[in-house]
Amino acid sequence: MVAKTEHFDIYYDQKQEALLPRMALYLENAWRDVCKNGIRGQRANPIFFFADHNLFEENNIVPIGEGTGGVTELQKTAC
Repeated sequence: MVAKTEHFDIYYDQKQEALLPRMALYLENAWRDVCKNGIRGQRANPIFFFADHNLFEENNIVPIGEGTGGVTELQKTAC
């Protein structure tokens, strides 16, 4: 499932649906903190929200190795 905010597309499982409003608020607040100079990005930023580590390990978004605790996108976008 996908929830859209002004700056993010949050991909999630139904297990996290109750947490979506808080997640969206945190993400948008962080976006404002990072982008205080008023420049805004041109596209929605994808965020993948997993209910637990096992679901994270079972994903096929990017190849991960043993012991990976998280994934960051190498290509950074301007605010």
